[in-house]
Amino acid sequence: MLALGIKFTNDMKRIAVLLLIVLWGNIFAQERQQKIVVDLDYIPQSLSEFIALRDELAKTPQGGATMFILAMEAFAQKRPHGEKALVVTIDKSKLVQGSTYKGYSLGYDYRNYMKSNLRRFPYIPYSYFAGTSPDKGYKIGGPPWQIYFEPADTPDELKKREMVSLYVLCSGANKRKVTLKRNSRGLWKVYDFAQLYQGVETPVEVADDDL
Repeated sequence: MLALGIKFTNDMKRIAVLLLIVLWGNIFAQERQQKIVVDLDYIPQSLSEFIALRDELAKTPQGGATMFILAMEAFAQKRPHGEKALVVTIDKSKLVQGSTYKGYSLGYDYRNYMKSNLRRFPYIPYSYFAGTSPDKGYKIGGPPWQIYFEPADTPDELKKREMVSLYVLCSGANKRKVTLKRNSRGLWKVYDFAQLYQGVETPVEVADDDL
C-alpha cells in the first residue's frame, strides 16, 4: 500500500476545526429541538387554581400532560382537590358517572391503581420534574420548575381523532409514553396514561440536618 503523505497547513486545520464546531452545533440544535419544555411557576393548591392553570396550559398536548402530572401530585399528597384534578385532566371517555366532579368520577380500576401506586409512592409525580433524582429523594426545590417531553410517533388513525402521543422524561425510569386527545373546547386531556403512574426507582432517604 502507498502511504499518502498529506501535510495539513494551518488554514486547513482551522477549516477542519470550524467544520467540527458547525457539525456539533447542528447536532446539539437538533437535540434541543426534540425537547419540548413546559415551565411551571407554581403548583396549584386548590381546585380553582388548578382549573385556571389547566385552561391556560392544556391548549397544547404537553400542557395537558403536565396538568395530569400535577393532578397526580395533588392526589398523591392527599390534597382536597386531588381526585377532582384527575377527573378534569382525563378524557371523558375514560370516566364513569359519579359524584367527584360534574357527575363524573374515576373508574374503579383507575382509582385503585392510582391509590395503590401514588399514595404508597408519592414521589412518582416529582420524578417528572427536571433536575430531580432518586439520589436526592426526588426533591424538586423551589420554583420555577420544568417538565421535559419528546415527540412520539402517532399513528394516522389517532391523528384523525385529534390525538397525539408524547414521551415524558423521567429521572427515576426510562421516558414514558402518554397519549392525549383534544376535547370539544380545544383542551388536551390524557387518554392513555397508565405508564405515568407506574413505579420509579426507590429514592435515597435524605436526612434533614438543620444544625
